[in-house]
Amino acid sequence: MSYNYTVSPTQTIASIYTTTANIIAFNANTNVATLDMPVDVSMGFNDPALGGVGVVTSQYTISGNSLNIKQAIQNGNTATLSTDESGNFYGIFNVPASKFQTGQRVFRVDNRSVATDPTTATTYAEATFTASGLATTSQSVEFSPSVDSSSSVFTSVQQTSQQLVSTISTYSPYDPVAQTFIIDKTNYPNGMFLQSIKVFFATKPQTGNFPVTLSIVPTLNGYPNGQALDYSTVSLTSDQVVTSSSPHYLDSTTYTEFMFSAPVYIQSGVLYAFILKTNSPDYTVYYAQQNQLAVPSTSKALPSSPNPTNPTKIGGAPYVGALFESQNSITWTADQTKDMMFVIDRCVFDITKTPQIQFNVLQGIPYRKLGRDDIVHKINANNVSNLMGNYRNKNLQSDAYNITTTDFRPTSTSIGYTYNATLANGQVPIGPYSVNPGQFGSPTPDNISLGDGQGERLLISATNNSFVLTATMSSNDANVSPIISDDGVTLYNLRYIINNMGIGNNVIAITNPGAGYNANTITVSISNPDVGSDAAVLAANVANGNVTSIYVTYPGSGYLTNPTITIGGANTTPATALVYGETSSHGGNSWSKYFTKKVVMTPGNDSGDLRVFYTAYKPVGTNVYVYYKILSSQDTQKFDDSSWQLMTQVSNQNTFSSSVSDYIEFECAPGIYGSGNANNNISYLSTNGQTYTNFIQFAIKVVMATSDNTLVPVLTDIRALALPPGTGI
Repeated sequence: MSYNYTVSPTQTIASIYTTTANIIAFNANTNVATLDMPVDVSMGFNDPALGGVGVVTSQYTISGNSLNIKQAIQNGNTATLSTDESGNFYGIFNVPASKFQTGQRVFRVDNRSVATDPTTATTYAEATFTASGLATTSQSVEFSPSVDSSSSVFTSVQQTSQQLVSTISTYSPYDPVAQTFIIDKTNYPNGMFLQSIKVFFATKPQTGNFPVTLSIVPTLNGYPNGQALDYSTVSLTSDQVVTSSSPHYLDSTTYTEFMFSAPVYIQSGVLYAFILKTNSPDYTVYYAQQNQLAVPSTSKALPSSPNPTNPTKIGGAPYVGALFESQNSITWTADQTKDMMFVIDRCVFDITKTPQIQFNVLQGIPYRKLGRDDIVHKINANNVSNLMGNYRNKNLQSDAYNITTTDFRPTSTSIGYTYNATLANGQVPIGPYSVNPGQFGSPTPDNISLGDGQGERLLISATNNSFVLTATMSSNDANVSPIISDDGVTLYNLRYIINNMGIGNNVIAITNPGAGYNANTITVSISNPDVGSDAAVLAANVANGNVTSIYVTYPGSGYLTNPTITIGGANTTPATALVYGETSSHGGNSWSKYFTKKVVMTPGNDSGDLRVFYTAYKPVGTNVYVYYKILSSQDTQKFDDSSWQLMTQVSNQNTFSSSVSDYIEFECAPGIYGSGNANNNISYLSTNGQTYTNFIQFAIKVVMATSDNTLVPVLTDIRALALPPGTGI
């Protein structure tokens, strides 16, 4: 841009010019963009007192395409991976859909030029992740809060013996050094959590950006061995490493601190080692050697000499372990006279606090950990595919729960769990209730019963707090704290598919649609001698005078035998309908039932009576109904075409379980239901119109019902006896 100025009243400013440039570099720390060509920006100024025009303003804009994480997810893709100056990059990878292979899997990112040939890559990064089912892995020395944070492999040794030839391979190309250490049991009986390890470097590479990695590993027979403890691996680039010629543990300008991303638990009385490894020979660290002179700045200061200049002779190695060297990461050489210069910082926990951690079922009711959908869920929960299927915008009923957590509780620490839930009736939060969750991905042996008379609970898709698990943590030792894994907290929501013997649309069939009906005057009623005041309410659809369907507006309860449907209203031809209830040969209005196999007795052993015994937990408000189906050896109809008959309970009338451990034995026999009296004989009407009083085949059907879905009966066994008629047992 250029401008012309005059001292005359006439002021001429040249036309506005547009210049386009490309951004070729950007510094995220200083927010400075570098362009590929200069762009003029007016800073023109003429003194108005001398006839100038004053300040000449200008405007500029930067245009182009940008992509943020939100846009990338919405567009179904992400930007090309790139590293920062230190070679690091961050992202989330997702297991391919429809595939879930368990075991250890390698995740690798590289710049290969041939997609099918990994050897064409000039740089790569890879890690091993573990996919597993509901399996428990016991660990004696470490705790992994999540599967994806499991420890990295320190060495991997594979030996193959063939013709007396052994081969050993390792993934580590480094020549590390290691220092062993041990935590005193007397001072730290419960162990401790480490925050960081400080190492003192004398030199580092002057060119390049070679990383140096520290990790903590167990030991075997005093030698470094095994996998790195979880969260104990820290890598720093050379620009993050501090060097000094006068190291001192109180001087932060002389040491390099390897800060762990999470506290690392160390047992007391157990020997560990921390390992330093790098692929640059230019890193050197300070160590102490017996009978050698200490660096002056590391010596203990005397009152007369705060900064001693007289070197101190090292008389003996402290009781911290030994220094190890290796050339292949497998074989280690110990030097008992040397110890690396280092400082371990432990975590100090405030034992006066009892923090409470909440775990909520989020809006939309996710059915697994959100993972990469976290951002999308935050933007709009309804757009997340990781939700409960058809319950994306609906509520989900709860009849019972099962909860599992993954936690770590060192000695002298504790975690107490409670939960709050929302009542389905009125959607009112209720709780807290104490609970003992399962551990390490395994549900509790017994589901958490909600049978407190409050009815079903509700997971509400529009809120984030319809179910809340609260963990209260405490410790009596400032060196240790309990840990909870957010990945390892799981809620199993249970629904019992059971009803109270009401009527459903699926058991109603039109046998004759009739004619001449009016949709405004038609009536439908249902009757059954077993049902009291809780009768079902039915209605009908009419088209062209015909009854096209009968549907349920209220299911009612207690329909133990087939009810009768009556269709009223003016008509020219009456319509008829049937209900295929529990005494039909097929179907039934119960949702929860158990069938035995058909029992065929030896020919000639026809029986005339039947007894059924079962043991059950049967709380108040629930019931168990027993039906039987029989076929005589003289009957020519198919067994499956026989109708079911309801038995009567002849023992423990009006007896219910007082607790979940109160299992009671009940006896049922053919007879009028509710009378409590056995007929001591059986009979049935065949489809051929003949009545039979003996049978050679039989089967039993057990139907369960409840008025409160949070209270359900539980059967542990069932036994049936075919008897001669009239035994009266």
